[in-house]
Amino acid sequence: MNEPRTRISLKSFFWNDYFALLFSVAFLLGIGLIFYTGIYGVLNPPSPENRLIPETDNHILGQIGLGALLTGAQLIGWRYLYIRSFFEKETRVPGKVTDWWTERDRGRIYFQYTHEDTVYENNTAVHLNAKTRSFKKGRTVTVLVDPKNPLKAIIEDLYVPSEKNAPI
Repeated sequence: MNEPRTRISLKSFFWNDYFALLFSVAFLLGIGLIFYTGIYGVLNPPSPENRLIPETDNHILGQIGLGALLTGAQLIGWRYLYIRSFFEKETRVPGKVTDWWTERDRGRIYFQYTHEDTVYENNTAVHLNAKTRSFKKGRTVTVLVDPKNPLKAIIEDLYVPSEKNAPI
């Protein structure tokens, strides 16, 4: 197996992990709504015909924005800690990509691995890009497994820097 790589790349985390990308969109939407209400809603309330959504008070948009911001931040933090927990346990096993499914900008990689003489199958949701498209059927991957619950596993290569960008 490869040498253990314990550093998670934030770029890989946000760009390859579909849920991290989705949660960051909620976070950024929240920031946008807060700025919108700060500029147009609270300081100088617009006339009804100039409101983003006519029939609403812009303060509601600010509250929705704050909710999206806080929820997005919590979910990003939870997802990062979940992924990091696999790296801390450092239970690496060889695995193989068995299939993958795509639709527009997202996909799912199905993989198989053996832990303590038992074969497991798992999958992970990904955002489609050049790196995730390289996980073709039959590719050998390094799988990080939760030793207490071997049904939980992730593909390590999705969360570490690409080889060409790896630190020397």
